[in-house]
Amino acid sequence: CFMNLCEFGDRSYPHILFIPGLFMSGECLKSIALKMPQYHFICVTLDGYDDSGEEFEGLEQECTKIASRLKENSFISFELVMGMSLGTIFAMELAKCEELTIRKIFLDGAVNFYTSGAAFFERMAMRHIFSGYIRKASDREKMIANLEKNFIGNWPEEMQRCMSGLSENSMKAMIEVLVNYRIGPGVEQPLYCLYGSRETNRQVNAHLIRRYYPNAEVHIVKGYNHLVYANQQPDAYAGLIQAFLTA
Repeated sequence: CFMNLCEFGDRSYPHILFIPGLFMSGECLKSIALKMPQYHFICVTLDGYDDSGEEFEGLEQECTKIASRLKENSFISFELVMGMSLGTIFAMELAKCEELTIRKIFLDGAVNFYTSGAAFFERMAMRHIFSGYIRKASDREKMIANLEKNFIGNWPEEMQRCMSGLSENSMKAMIEVLVNYRIGPGVEQPLYCLYGSRETNRQVNAHLIRRYYPNAEVHIVKGYNHLVYANQQPDAYAGLIQAFLTA
């Protein structure tokens, strides 16, 4: 069966949809989901990793698959869609999906919300960096130990598993999404954006969000890099989500 979904919480509770970032599985949200037992979390693992059995083909194809998989399981109405890193792009696009009802959007992590004039060089650099991750991830214990320098809990093991399982074709397709995506108007739901102050793309992302969505809430967490706050401070992070949901 294509596309893995993992769930946390009671199915009868209000649903939250989670789309993780590159080299992440839906299981990475477990520590945060457990802090919010009044919600039911449906967490996607994108195609392209060994256990999904399917290649990642592109943004449009993957969004179609996600919507189809959710509908198969009678999940069509969500209080919130959460996206981390690469998942922020999917969260924005799924919010426009007429087949799903999504009330609010929570984005964490700065990615390229614009198409750079240096796209060719960005693409080559990403391929070099990501290929290096995949190659090094074959040494499971060493990669987990390296990831544990920045991440705690189940993230290092999940990230190593995803890195080592990502195919060459899926990696290239994911890079194309990151390189080519341009944010624009069209999303109507309330929008919350969270960035770490140490993220290199934070300022340009925040600028573009404010250009197209002047009512969006942009929150900068001082002293943190990409996604580290979500991983290291699940209590505080869950509090931010809860506050946005009830605002």
